Amino acid sequence: MGKTIKAKHMYSHNSSAISEGLRKQFSLKQLLLVMTFVSLLAVLLPNLLPALRYGDAHATAYSPDGAWLAIGYEDGIVRLWNRKTGGLRSLKMHRNLVRSLAFSADGKYLASGSLDGRVCLYDVSNDRKRLELANAGCANSLAFSPDGRNLATSNWQNSVVLWELESGAEISNLIGHPQSISAVRFSPDGTRLVSASEDHTAIVWDTADWSLLSTWGLGGTGGLGETVTAMDFSPNGKDIAFARETGGVTVWDFQAGVERFQLTGESERLSSIAFSPDGLTLATGSAWNNIFSLFPGNVRFQIMDRPKFVGVKLWDLAKQTEKGKVSSNSSIWSISIAPDNKFIVGSTENWKATEWNLPDLSVRQTLVARRPFLTIIVFVLGLGIITALLLCPTRSLKDASP
Repeated sequence: MGKTIKAKHMYSHNSSAISEGLRKQFSLKQLLLVMTFVSLLAVLLPNLLPALRYGDAHATAYSPDGAWLAIGYEDGIVRLWNRKTGGLRSLKMHRNLVRSLAFSADGKYLASGSLDGRVCLYDVSNDRKRLELANAGCANSLAFSPDGRNLATSNWQNSVVLWELESGAEISNLIGHPQSISAVRFSPDGTRLVSASEDHTAIVWDTADWSLLSTWGLGGTGGLGETVTAMDFSPNGKDIAFARETGGVTVWDFQAGVERFQLTGESERLSSIAFSPDGLTLATGSAWNNIFSLFPGNVRFQIMDRPKFVGVKLWDLAKQTEKGKVSSNSSIWSISIAPDNKFIVGSTENWKATEWNLPDLSVRQTLVARRPFLTIIVFVLGLGIITALLLCPTRSLKDASP
């Protein structure tokens, strides 16, 4: 019994000595040092480990035959879903957020644009990268010409770059916007290219010689009036729809170059727009308002505000009225309608994309791309070990005891 009491007394004595030693050596200065170190890790490591970035899905595209659904993510990977078998290909083509996606008209190639300044061309038929355009800039939008020979890319340098895909050579650099270009589209017949910008204008280019034909919204009638975030041609090429940042849609007669009508609803920030294959319906996707953005390196820091509505809406173009909507807790960064006109997909946050049935907008499936959790576990363990080493007393326990 005496030995047990003595052991407890020794344990209590040593514990007090150790605690006192730690208190003496763990100063406010050391605490600030650890906090600074952890903060630096939080900023720098996502650049080295893309898997640790927040997993927004930012771009979507259906292949022309509807067999494939491509989704671009913030980790720089494009996931290619086989809609018949459910199989998945992960295409590691970029080092940063995938901003835009497009299939060629024959479905053979998939083009992707990223904030890493590169545009990649992937051959879907033989599962390999066909081409890399290393100096394309941050491609906000890209579009194949209907004949599949050229690719148009827009960027933050206020220009549209045309690429010849056989050689990968730049064939033209179209300059006409004073601000960043948010969207580019070829007309269905391939004779025109349209670029829309944050400068509240759209420019029509002649694809025969890449000359500027007309500018819409610069003091003319029916000006766009605000920042254009997305646009799309009707399948027959007669109309073109512009999504405005504050939530409205302007539909123009493309041949006449005049506004036909506007679609207005509740307050929302439109991020994407798409005509249905039959041309009877227009779909819009909306996102949270961006109050403040900071991009230190490849890390994205944003302060967001939720508008009145975030989600997907369907518009009846004949009646010019809203005919359906589904709300979302997360921003809808991109929408695409399947070629069979039966499904619509929207990309959101948390590595998810949702596919809805048309026209009732019931959920068909939610596609989730998981983070590589092993990498995250290793990161957390490594951070814990480094932090423990920083906090470790420099004096030995023997020295800490009285």
